[in-house]
Amino acid sequence: MMVVQQRSLLLLVLVTVVVTTAYDIDCKWKSNISDIEDVAHHKYQVLEECLFYKLTSEADRMQDKSNALMMLPPTVAAGEILEVQVLDGSITEMWMNEVFKEMNINGFLKLSWKDRRLRWNPEEWKTENLRLKSMGRLWSPDINSDK
Repeated sequence: MMVVQQRSLLLLVLVTVVVTTAYDIDCKWKSNISDIEDVAHHKYQVLEECLFYKLTSEADRMQDKSNALMMLPPTVAAGEILEVQVLDGSITEMWMNEVFKEMNINGFLKLSWKDRRLRWNPEEWKTENLRLKSMGRLWSPDINSDK
């Protein structure tokens, strides 16, 4: 019985070592890329995920909070003001309730702001763009009025 437990523990350790060494957390393979146009689509997606992971880790360390890119606005210095520009907007639905004095407006806004936590060296990462799969991974302004 003891021999079986030792073998299964040894197997678990070997699998863990193989999986850990196979996952390149720093994406060191990116240094082998000479032209980003030659990278297969799935590898480019992995490169973007590596870059986003790096930016997330740096933001977490800088702001001393996990999920900082998603949870905290990009203002880092005390008293710093974040400017958000409204580039475009459209209303899809609007309704009023006169009894409760409520007005609801649903629509889309195209917003722009600068977030210095999303800076990287394009020469190192071979790309100047980062496409996110979900905007829920980044902080966005909460726009409402309770007046």
